[in-house]
Amino acid sequence: MTTNRHFRDRMAAIFLLLLLSALCHAQQSKEIAGVWQNSAVLGSGWSDTYLFFEDGTFRFFYSQMDCAKREVSYTGNWKLDESDLILSIIDITILEGGEMVLSTGSCGSDSTLINAVEKKLLYDPPVRSVLHKVKYHVISIDGVERKTISLDGTKYWYYGEPKEMLKQFEN
Repeated sequence: MTTNRHFRDRMAAIFLLLLLSALCHAQQSKEIAGVWQNSAVLGSGWSDTYLFFEDGTFRFFYSQMDCAKREVSYTGNWKLDESDLILSIIDITILEGGEMVLSTGSCGSDSTLINAVEKKLLYDPPVRSVLHKVKYHVISIDGVERKTISLDGTKYWYYGEPKEMLKQFEN
């Protein structure tokens, strides 16, 4: 009987550890989900920005202020593994053709790409990218609490829920 009880106690302890691990992972996933820009302030457009959705998908948008860029965005799936964020990139959106002209207005680049055509390229198999040392922080700036995450040493600032803000990134 003591063997049976010992076995049950061990199984209960293992179950509890698995449950706590799952809850901890779920909490980390909720902390990562959101719109994260690599600047604490908004300029005339968004700078490099990740949109991490709670369902494990993501979209990355290159800076809207770089008017000469050819890479627009990429999408895929994400998951946390300890302190690493593993991205599986399934497609990339690029601008093909067009011509460069001198920038005017609010561009952060010297040139502007005009008359280019947007094209989506699929990756088969998906491209795996690992962002190391994911660190989540809450910091205070002028008395205002701000969430940040560090991905491979680059700090990103939280701006809101991705479902609510996605239209600001799509053309």
